[in-house]
Amino acid sequence: MKYLRYTVILIPALFLWAGLNMHLAKFANDPQYVYLLNSAAMCDGKNVGYIDHPGTTVMQIGSGTIFVKHSFSNPEKLNVAEHVLTSPHKFIVSIRNVLLFLNVIGLFFLGWMAVKKTGSVWIALLLQAFTFISANTLDHVWTKVSPEPLLFFITCIYVIAILCFYTDKEKNSWKWVIVFALITGSGLATKATFLPLVVFPLFIISEVKKKIVYLASLIPAFVLFTIPIIPEYKHMYYWFRDLISHSGIYGHGEKGVIDASTYFPNILKIMLNNTVFAVVFIAGASVVTYLLVQYYKNKKPVKQEVKILAGLVASSAAGILMVAKHYHSNHYLIPVLLLTGVSLYFMLKIVLVKVRIRHLQKFLWPSLFLVLVLFLAWKLPPKMKYINEGYRLTNEEMDATQSMIESDFPDYTKIYYYPVSLNKFSALNFGDVYTQRRLLDTIKKLYPDVYFYNSIEKSIQNWNAQTNPDDLIYKHGNKIMLVGGPRGEAEAAEITEKGFPLKNIYKGRLQAIYLLDTVKYNNLSEQKKSNTSTLAVCDAEEVTADGQYFLGPNGEKFANAGARSQELARSGSYSVKLDESVEFALEYLLAGLE
Repeated sequence: MKYLRYTVILIPALFLWAGLNMHLAKFANDPQYVYLLNSAAMCDGKNVGYIDHPGTTVMQIGSGTIFVKHSFSNPEKLNVAEHVLTSPHKFIVSIRNVLLFLNVIGLFFLGWMAVKKTGSVWIALLLQAFTFISANTLDHVWTKVSPEPLLFFITCIYVIAILCFYTDKEKNSWKWVIVFALITGSGLATKATFLPLVVFPLFIISEVKKKIVYLASLIPAFVLFTIPIIPEYKHMYYWFRDLISHSGIYGHGEKGVIDASTYFPNILKIMLNNTVFAVVFIAGASVVTYLLVQYYKNKKPVKQEVKILAGLVASSAAGILMVAKHYHSNHYLIPVLLLTGVSLYFMLKIVLVKVRIRHLQKFLWPSLFLVLVLFLAWKLPPKMKYINEGYRLTNEEMDATQSMIESDFPDYTKIYYYPVSLNKFSALNFGDVYTQRRLLDTIKKLYPDVYFYNSIEKSIQNWNAQTNPDDLIYKHGNKIMLVGGPRGEAEAAEITEKGFPLKNIYKGRLQAIYLLDTVKYNNLSEQKKSNTSTLAVCDAEEVTADGQYFLGPNGEKFANAGARSQELARSGSYSVKLDESVEFALEYLLAGLE
């Protein structure tokens, strides 16, 4: 019988097997490449530029993984930034695997400590199995480089801490103030969705002084885990201020904490989409409410089990109320969803004692485990297969279209639809935007002639610099293609109307490819020239005698000749150099306008 405890390795083994067999959507930019490039920036000795989650703990794990992989697998002797930027997907897979193995360890120790603290293998297995109650949660934990996998691990540690606290004879010790402050601080540094768990220790810490110290300790604990973004604290403050004070998603929308038209329906959606969690939460809240009323009536002290259950219910309620503001996916609920198992354990522990049927525990826990496993075996596999198949088809289409481009259009200049297309360059561009362009110099060095159609700004760009279509054609010729989008005909027509006519050659499940219609473009270009009454040209080669103005071929004057430089030139010998003291490259006075 003593060997039965080793069965707690079965669910972590299943977790590992399933995670490793899930496909990852290649070049999915949000938030994977945000974390990849910020981790690479840290390895390259630069500051972190992303503060939204805040997510610094993920970046620290990411930078450690990059350092190890770069140190032991770098045959081309690239520097760390170049290595990541040339093989980004390999580093994404490595970081995902590290997070996956970390969660396997967390699940195993959750089961092992549950056996030690409860004396029951079945309770331990039940607590482990409850981590599988959401397919969306498992999708994020198994396939993403994001805060969610680390939140899964931290919440497992949190549940272990609750069990250890419950069985500790010195519950009033200061060590528990420190333990819960550190775990909570690491959770908050990972993602703000951990905030509801701040509530729990306030129910179990008995002295007011210790409650105050716990709350105060969250500040240094948070700082400890967010050291890389200390210079960005000001921006982080404004981000979270707007997130709280605006009713729309990501700090947008009207002023106001909530939008009542979506907030209350979202609460209902959360409960309907998470039936197991909802049943345990409602039952736990009912038990706690009844017992607290009884304790108050009889003027008796509240038992420790009831305090713990009350804290768990309060944290879950806070999670529901917080996430309902912007609910559109279950991964925002990971911290409170993972409290479901331990909430059920304490609720049943209280109820069994109250109704004097403690002897049923021998059969209750294995029965509950069996029911939960059968329920999950019925619900989960179809959902996970569907998710996995979606990723497989995405990668298959991406590889097929890339092969078609390489074989049929090898000499074409590519413009990548940005930011919602799946390809290496859009992903790198997206990630670098959220490093505040920390790696832009290295990116441009590696990929100087990569272009994007920014679907938000409606412009063609060479990384961060806007590019005129005429200049692009002048430099690369008429063989130009748009890769990745747009998917809709209306937007394609809009791009054509703006002087960049497109001819669709492929439209699949996620990808669309267009060629520049050179006949139409040349016709539009000639028409544009014929409609121009005056053509002003400046090549920065000639200046006036006093050096203040550039001279055009027809004697036109362009101001700001003092910024002329020979450092770099696309054509001729000169260009205009911009720095923080120069607001405009050229100044031209348009006179006599009507």
